[in-house]
Amino acid sequence: MILSIIIPVYNAEAYLDACIQSIINQTFVDFELVLVDDGSTDLSGMICDKYATKDLRIKVFHKKNGGVSSARNFGIEQASGNWITFVDSDDRVGENYLNVLEKNWGQADCIFVGIDQIAYNGQIKEIRFEEAPISTLMFFEKYTLFPHFSGPYGKFYNSEIIKKRNVRFDERLHNGEDGLFNFQYLFKTKLIAFHNESVYYYQKREDSLSRRELHIEDTSLLFHSLLNVMEAHHLDEKIISRNLGYVVSLYFFSILNSRLKFKQKKNILIKLSGRFKDRIIQYLQGTKYTRFLGFLVDKNQYSLIVLISSLRSKFK
Repeated sequence: MILSIIIPVYNAEAYLDACIQSIINQTFVDFELVLVDDGSTDLSGMICDKYATKDLRIKVFHKKNGGVSSARNFGIEQASGNWITFVDSDDRVGENYLNVLEKNWGQADCIFVGIDQIAYNGQIKEIRFEEAPISTLMFFEKYTLFPHFSGPYGKFYNSEIIKKRNVRFDERLHNGEDGLFNFQYLFKTKLIAFHNESVYYYQKREDSLSRRELHIEDTSLLFHSLLNVMEAHHLDEKIISRNLGYVVSLYFFSILNSRLKFKQKKNILIKLSGRFKDRIIQYLQGTKYTRFLGFLVDKNQYSLIVLISSLRSKFK
């Protein structure tokens, strides 16, 4: 078996038919489709079973709800292909999506494809790469994984690396677990290949990361896990700072919005800014409020930052 396609499914009845149909219609046929129903309470499980009765390449597993990371990890354990790709249940792929693997599998340990990110208002953002394969180190020097390349969708992974090197999604995380997975995987590879044509259509929903509630326990775990991985592989400080910038900004606001005591917030901000001040300021260039916070970070006014944030939350 060349390829295992893993789709975690949870209450996706509105989109699931289109997703599965886009895979069945592939011109490349040497694959298995692993559908992991993660305790859906709608008709998603029945839809999965319906397709499995019609196509022997489709395997369906029903499990107790454990979250998307749990479902993906379960799918990894069931996968028998030499390669693995993940598809979200509300996304679609182009009819030549799987052919990308056939063209590139001898070149690299990971393959990135072109992606169209379709926002809930219909706007499309294209994610493209250069065509020539590059080393993993060069990738981190040229690109930042967060926030645009961190998802597991639109990528082909070597199954042997995932299983033998025990690369899994961290089930403790509710945000950013896919980016951590990619960092851990890519550090076990040497070469990355690209396919610039858009063959994956990612549908952004209104419950995207920017709209989810961020908890300090979650962002702290993500931040420190990523930092530990990068430091363990002796990445240059500039590369660490650039790749962590987005996560640092999430961590910054989760600290301010947390129930920690005033002094605890201040001390964490001082420590965080001591190493990543420039990145924090860079990501605070949006509204007048965030720009003012950036100004205060630049002036090391952390007590004032915590005070203003606390007052603002009370009068919202």
